[in-house]
Amino acid sequence: MNASDTHTHYSVLLTKLSKCSSACAYQTVDELVSTGLVLANFYGERHQSLLQELFLRRLFFDLLGKVCDPLVGSVVQRICLDFTYQPLFALKRFYRTYHGKLEAYYKLERELRILSNEFLACKR
Repeated sequence: MNASDTHTHYSVLLTKLSKCSSACAYQTVDELVSTGLVLANFYGERHQSLLQELFLRRLFFDLLGKVCDPLVGSVVQRICLDFTYQPLFALKRFYRTYHGKLEAYYKLERELRILSNEFLACKR
């Protein structure tokens, strides 16, 4: 699959996730995250660090968006929350490698922590 096809596949998976039943949610989120990480790696291998960072951030915020979306089922929200660590840790590795400092990572981690606490409080 080339980059254009992979981008299209990512968009299709993101759309599918909005309409996904709980039965297919795990597989869809897993495939979405895998596709996103493959795209980020594609850009990293070509020394396009800005695109690599942007795609990792897009994946992270797409997952957070699904967690906060009231139209998405609670199972899908929970799975998306559980999967946010993958792009977050990839961003941590990216920031350490390319910037030598982790301030941007800490901001993302803090945002995830706040949203995670709010999400878990609402589900009690």
